[in-house]
Amino acid sequence: MTSTVSVAESCTGGLLADALVSVSGASRYFEGGIVCYNIDQKCRHLGVDRNEAAKCSCVSKGVARQMARGCAILFGTRFASSTTGFAEPYRERPTDALQLPIAFVSVYDRDRDAYTDVQVEHDGLMDRNAFRRRIVDVAKSTLVANTSCIS
Repeated sequence: MTSTVSVAESCTGGLLADALVSVSGASRYFEGGIVCYNIDQKCRHLGVDRNEAAKCSCVSKGVARQMARGCAILFGTRFASSTTGFAEPYRERPTDALQLPIAFVSVYDRDRDAYTDVQVEHDGLMDRNAFRRRIVDVAKSTLVANTSCIS
Protein backbone atom coordinates (compact mmCIF):
# COMPACT_ATOMS: atom_id res chain seq x y z
CA MET A 1 0.00 0.00 0.00
CA THR A 2 1.31 3.46 -0.83
CA SER A 3 2.01 5.91 1.98
CA THR A 4 -1.25 7.83 2.14
CA VAL A 5 -2.71 9.63 5.12
CA SER A 6 -6.17 10.51 6.46
CA VAL A 7 -7.34 12.10 9.70
CA ALA A 8 -10.27 11.71 12.08
CA GLU A 9 -10.71 14.67 14.38
CA SER A 10 -12.91 15.52 17.31
CA CYS A 11 -11.55 18.20 19.65
CA THR A 12 -9.31 19.69 16.96
CA GLY A 13 -12.27 20.25 14.63
CA GLY A 14 -10.38 20.14 11.33
CA LEU A 15 -7.20 21.91 12.45
CA LEU A 16 -5.05 18.83 11.81
CA ALA A 17 -6.33 18.48 8.23
CA ASP A 18 -5.67 22.18 7.76
CA ALA A 19 -2.11 21.83 9.07
CA LEU A 20 -1.46 18.99 6.63
CA VAL A 21 -2.92 20.66 3.54
CA SER A 22 -1.19 23.97 4.22
CA VAL A 23 2.05 22.37 3.02
CA SER A 24 2.77 22.39 -0.70
CA GLY A 25 2.57 18.90 -2.18
CA ALA A 26 0.12 17.53 0.40
CA SER A 27 -2.06 16.13 -2.38
CA ARG A 28 0.63 13.47 -2.97
CA TYR A 29 -0.22 11.76 0.31
CA PHE A 30 -3.26 13.34 2.01
CA GLU A 31 -6.55 11.67 1.09
CA GLY A 32 -8.96 13.48 3.39
CA GLY A 33 -10.36 13.88 6.84
CA ILE A 34 -13.50 13.70 8.89
CA VAL A 35 -14.62 15.67 11.94
CA CYS A 36 -16.79 13.59 14.26
CA TYR A 37 -17.58 15.71 17.27
CA ASN A 38 -20.12 13.51 19.04
CA ILE A 39 -20.52 9.87 19.93
CA ASP A 40 -23.15 9.16 17.27
CA GLN A 41 -20.89 10.32 14.45
CA LYS A 42 -17.85 8.49 15.83
CA CYS A 43 -19.86 5.27 15.92
CA ARG A 44 -21.59 5.77 12.56
CA HIS A 45 -18.62 6.85 10.45
CA LEU A 46 -15.60 5.41 12.24
CA GLY A 47 -16.96 2.26 13.85
CA VAL A 48 -16.22 3.33 17.41
CA ASP A 49 -17.74 0.99 20.00
CA ARG A 50 -20.61 2.92 21.62
CA ASN A 51 -20.32 1.22 25.01
CA GLU A 52 -16.60 1.91 25.33
CA ALA A 53 -17.03 5.50 24.15
CA ALA A 54 -19.91 6.17 26.55
CA LYS A 55 -17.82 5.05 29.54
CA CYS A 56 -15.23 7.76 28.93
CA SER A 57 -17.18 10.50 27.09
CA CYS A 58 -15.25 9.45 23.94
CA VAL A 59 -11.92 10.50 25.48
CA SER A 60 -9.44 7.62 25.83
CA LYS A 61 -6.57 5.90 24.10
CA GLY A 62 -8.95 3.13 23.07
CA VAL A 63 -11.39 5.51 21.41
CA ALA A 64 -8.52 7.33 19.66
CA ARG A 65 -7.30 3.99 18.31
CA GLN A 66 -10.75 3.04 17.06
CA MET A 67 -11.10 6.42 15.37
CA ALA A 68 -7.72 6.10 13.64
CA ARG A 69 -8.39 2.55 12.43
CA GLY A 70 -11.88 3.46 11.24
CA CYS A 71 -10.49 6.47 9.40
CA ALA A 72 -7.84 4.40 7.60
CA ILE A 73 -10.56 2.02 6.46
CA LEU A 74 -12.98 4.81 5.49
CA PHE A 75 -10.41 6.60 3.31
CA GLY A 76 -8.43 3.54 2.22
CA THR A 77 -5.16 4.98 3.53
CA ARG A 78 -2.11 3.28 4.97
CA PHE A 79 -1.85 5.78 7.83
CA ALA A 80 -4.53 7.59 9.81
CA SER A 81 -4.28 9.92 12.75
CA SER A 82 -7.02 10.70 15.24
CA THR A 83 -7.54 13.32 17.92
CA THR A 84 -10.02 13.17 20.77
CA GLY A 85 -10.08 14.99 24.06
CA PHE A 86 -11.44 17.63 26.37
CA ALA A 87 -10.32 21.10 25.24
CA GLU A 88 -11.48 22.72 28.50
CA PRO A 89 -11.54 21.71 32.17
CA TYR A 90 -14.03 18.89 32.74
CA ARG A 91 -15.68 16.71 35.38
CA GLU A 92 -15.97 12.92 35.13
CA ARG A 93 -19.18 13.17 37.18
CA PRO A 94 -21.12 16.31 38.18
CA THR A 95 -19.89 16.02 41.77
CA ASP A 96 -16.19 15.67 40.84
CA ALA A 97 -13.65 18.47 40.98
CA LEU A 98 -12.67 20.09 37.69
CA GLN A 99 -9.77 18.37 35.93
CA LEU A 100 -7.33 19.85 33.44
CA PRO A 101 -8.05 19.21 29.77
CA ILE A 102 -6.53 16.08 28.26
CA ALA A 103 -6.37 14.61 24.78
CA PHE A 104 -5.31 11.45 22.99
CA VAL A 105 -3.67 11.13 19.61
CA SER A 106 -3.35 7.84 17.78
CA VAL A 107 -1.58 7.09 14.50
CA TYR A 108 -2.56 3.80 12.88
CA ASP A 109 -0.45 1.98 10.28
CA ARG A 110 -2.64 -0.46 8.34
CA ASP A 111 0.31 -2.32 6.81
CA ARG A 112 1.74 -3.16 10.21
CA ASP A 113 -1.61 -3.18 12.07
CA ALA A 114 0.15 -1.06 14.68
CA TYR A 115 -0.61 2.08 16.66
CA THR A 116 1.49 4.91 18.05
CA ASP A 117 -0.36 6.63 20.87
CA VAL A 118 0.31 9.90 22.66
CA GLN A 119 -1.49 11.37 25.64
CA VAL A 120 -1.44 15.17 25.44
CA GLU A 121 -1.38 16.94 28.79
CA HIS A 122 -2.53 20.49 29.45
CA ASP A 123 -0.04 22.76 31.23
CA GLY A 124 -2.74 24.60 33.19
CA LEU A 125 -2.01 27.88 31.45
CA MET A 126 -3.28 27.47 27.87
CA ASP A 127 -6.70 28.57 26.73
CA ARG A 128 -8.98 26.25 24.78
CA ASN A 129 -7.62 27.11 21.34
CA ALA A 130 -3.98 27.07 22.39
CA PHE A 131 -4.50 23.54 23.73
CA ARG A 132 -6.21 22.49 20.49
CA ARG A 133 -3.20 23.82 18.54
CA ARG A 134 -0.88 21.88 20.87
CA ILE A 135 -2.82 18.69 20.11
CA VAL A 136 -2.43 19.37 16.38
CA ASP A 137 1.32 19.91 16.80
CA VAL A 138 1.63 16.59 18.64
CA ALA A 139 -0.52 14.76 16.07
CA LYS A 140 1.42 16.17 13.13
CA SER A 141 4.82 15.41 14.67
CA THR A 142 3.65 11.87 15.49
CA LEU A 143 2.56 11.41 11.87
CA VAL A 144 5.90 12.74 10.60
CA ALA A 145 7.79 10.36 12.92
CA ASN A 146 5.78 7.35 11.74
CA THR A 147 5.48 7.98 8.00
CA SER A 148 7.94 8.67 5.24
CA CYS A 149 5.51 10.72 3.15
CA ILE A 150 5.14 13.82 5.35
CA SER A 151 7.90 16.29 6.06
